Amino acid sequence: MEGHVDAVFWSASPDFRHLHHVSSAFERMWEMPLAEIEKDNTIWSSRVNPEDLVDLKVKMKQAVFSMAPTQSYFRLHLLEGRTRWVRADIYPVVENDVVERVISVCVDATSERERLMQLHAMAHFDSLTGLANRSAMAVALKAHCAGGQPFALVFLDVDRFKAVNDIAGHSVGDKVLQAVAGRILDVLSPEATVARAGGDEFTVIIPGLHEEQAVAELCGRLKDACTLPVMVGERSISITYSIGVALFPRHGDTPESLYTSADLAMYSAKRAGRNTSQVFGESEQQELSRAFLEGELREAVQLKRFVLHYQPQFDASTGSLLGFEALIRWQHPSSGLIPPNAFIPLLEESGLIVETGHWVIDQAIVDLKRFHEGGLTNASMSINVSSKQLADNRLISTLANAIKASDVDPRNLTLEITESALVDDFAGAQAMLERIKAMGVRIAIDDFGAGYSSLGYLAKFQPHILKLDKSFVDEIALSIASKTIVEAVISLAHQLDLSVTAEGVETQEQLQILRMAGCNEIQGFLWGRPVTFDQLLAAYRVPPVDVVFPV
Repeated sequence: MEGHVDAVFWSASPDFRHLHHVSSAFERMWEMPLAEIEKDNTIWSSRVNPEDLVDLKVKMKQAVFSMAPTQSYFRLHLLEGRTRWVRADIYPVVENDVVERVISVCVDATSERERLMQLHAMAHFDSLTGLANRSAMAVALKAHCAGGQPFALVFLDVDRFKAVNDIAGHSVGDKVLQAVAGRILDVLSPEATVARAGGDEFTVIIPGLHEEQAVAELCGRLKDACTLPVMVGERSISITYSIGVALFPRHGDTPESLYTSADLAMYSAKRAGRNTSQVFGESEQQELSRAFLEGELREAVQLKRFVLHYQPQFDASTGSLLGFEALIRWQHPSSGLIPPNAFIPLLEESGLIVETGHWVIDQAIVDLKRFHEGGLTNASMSINVSSKQLADNRLISTLANAIKASDVDPRNLTLEITESALVDDFAGAQAMLERIKAMGVRIAIDDFGAGYSSLGYLAKFQPHILKLDKSFVDEIALSIASKTIVEAVISLAHQLDLSVTAEGVETQEQLQILRMAGCNEIQGFLWGRPVTFDQLLAAYRVPPVDVVFPV
């Protein structure tokens, strides 16, 4: 069998000081005569790579102590600088609970290791540039974070690289990326880890770099080296870079947080006009916080982590309670109650405002019914509607279904629309408002005076209510001009048969001026802050029929 199998069989004493037997294939694999090993049992180790020999000997002893088979890979250094990989399967022979001898089979594993190395290269290196790939960079970044020593994570993105590919062709683009990779390596020290993360983006880990002055100098060297024109054949291509930098642990102490920080810094550099560098700073921190908040907000929308508070609205002359405005709050699991100005813009930008707005309509109308059942039979409900909701045809069906489900009089409902929402799509907004008014629901122009304030809109949209913005109300007791404007707006609104509600009324003096001007309703901290449904119902439950406030 030994003569026909291309493997080395050997048998040794448990202490490996005596070789009982070595097969003839040893001569072919080690390229060493058997006579040599007969003279010196240890000469076989002279051709084993010294690093691998340590592991091999550990595995041999391990087989004896554990009385279990084990395996080891090692390299043989042969003549003319050739290398052969060998796999040794080591088996202890146990008799009466004692290892009597150790046997092993050694086979040529060169092809196997080459295939593994090819797979490793494919998995960890970029085939175009020879740099580490995203996967290898992730491993390196994790290791550096675990090490705890300061380092910099640098992102380099080729500006307008798509234009190079589109105009000059992908082969030229590939040459550019290869040139960039070489220039980055030329600038950096051997300790740096450089990777092509994908496309035209490169990432670099630079150990020990933590001072911003040193970072600025490094970015300058990278820009100087990389912005030199790249020659592709006879063509000269000029390119620039946007560079973002995050420092460990100041800008993140995990791979994920550092990656995000460097990415945000790089995009800040692009927004600053490209061909520049940016270290993660305050503006990026705000953007990161905003991104985290948006992620949490999406979860809040899915789980409906919102509550409605209601601010009462009163007859300006008598102080009688007329209705409420529904105001959304975010019930955050750890931060508590978050006010609308902190998340409404995010809802608008992400498009989540439509789904959230549907929930507000449903909940507010349900609560209106509960208010009526609690004794506030004539109370009305005002609900804010965004421009995106106004452009969504589902608004009509959402309203109709909620009104039908709660069996409320639509005349007790008011939708508050901002001037900007009307301007976004004039014709579409006008058509939608006509359909809403046809249902019996009233329309209020919210924050009047804060936006375009075109009197033409009042004539075309024909709302029922005009809500004076708080910015006007704040000034009426301080500025003759503001007082005159408010008086004129109220007079004009009445001539157009519109009711006027003043928002943000906080002082007795403001109230007196609004009363003298003929303002119909007031809303503000003077007479009522936004509170929960239960608090509001407890405060205004009938009896008494009316709540009269001091003049």
